[in-house]
Amino acid sequence: MFSETDNTNGEEKIFQELNDARSDLRSLTQSGGEVGVIASLQERLSQLNAQILKQDRIIAMQQGMLDAQAKEIARQREQIEKSWHDELTGAYNRGYLKTQKDLLENLSRVGFPFGIIFFDLDGLKKVNDTLGHAEGDAYISAFATAVNAVRDQTRPYDYCIRMGGDEFIVIVRDLVRDDGKDFTEDGEHGLVGIAERINNAINDTLLMRNTPVRFSRGYALSSSHNHSLDETLNAADSKAYEDKRSKGVQRV
Repeated sequence: MFSETDNTNGEEKIFQELNDARSDLRSLTQSGGEVGVIASLQERLSQLNAQILKQDRIIAMQQGMLDAQAKEIARQREQIEKSWHDELTGAYNRGYLKTQKDLLENLSRVGFPFGIIFFDLDGLKKVNDTLGHAEGDAYISAFATAVNAVRDQTRPYDYCIRMGGDEFIVIVRDLVRDDGKDFTEDGEHGLVGIAERINNAINDTLLMRNTPVRFSRGYALSSSHNHSLDETLNAADSKAYEDKRSKGVQRV
């Protein structure tokens, strides 16, 4: 591994030798020194100039390597970012959710519970069967657009994940009251309020865009006894299924 400090010190040493040689040459010239000594010093100056050129080439090469490494890191970061997003909707995907698992569970353990709101679109199978899968994809995208459109109206630091097919979740974080207690003491009252705001905002957005997308919803909150992301997710999924079944909608 090269060192920028080593390069700097080496270049300074060469320049110092070059200045010393030039000084010796001026002294000999002024005192009428021997021609052979002057020629020797001129040769030394040429050698030092060649070393400087070589040092410059090394520095340029090392800078090129650093630039190439920076571009590769940026390319890899872009690939990772793309791998965390659903291609159809642009929402986060299951891969991204896995990266958040430890963070969410650890925060829950120290008193910062998280909530999950589970959305399951209604009637997607009918859309696919009657209008085609392209229209079904548009149906899915319309819902994802509605979720993203309401973030600034609700809690912009919560985020949407497409779990696959017609299933989405919103991860709700920082469920702590002003008095420092978590919402579990209120029987999920805080999460219910947030879920209703997101639900209403999505419906308003869909209505405004004249998009006939309907959905079922369920939610669950991590607690002081259960910090598991998977169990909280399953609980929210079960409630969304109950909501769908209560409306007589078949789950795909």
